[in-house]
Amino acid sequence: MTYTVGVSAAEDAVLVLVEGPVVVAEVAAMVNEARALSDRLGLPILYDMSRATPGDVSKSDLFWMARNVPALKSPWARRVRVALVHPEEHVENARFWETSFRNLGLDVRAFTRRDEAESWLR
Repeated sequence: MTYTVGVSAAEDAVLVLVEGPVVVAEVAAMVNEARALSDRLGLPILYDMSRATPGDVSKSDLFWMARNVPALKSPWARRVRVALVHPEEHVENARFWETSFRNLGLDVRAFTRRDEAESWLR
């Protein structure tokens, strides 16, 4: 898995571009980095995973991620809107992620189209 964390071209979101098979052991670092930048700039987060695959991430990993990643436990985490763009063929995992995170009060939503995700973040 490769990823970059930066600011979108429109400077209205933290943009995380992810490619290749997602590696569970690397997800926490990616999320913590994105959340730190979001906290500093006061911006929502867009995870563009349209070029990624689930890799070794299971539904159990998705469930526990929201409960175990330190950056997702902060009071600020519930105030940050987060969009995830995913390939159509991975809709089941994306929906599970969305449900697991929303059940903890996190403001997240999964999309198959980046333009829809960007619109929702605004």
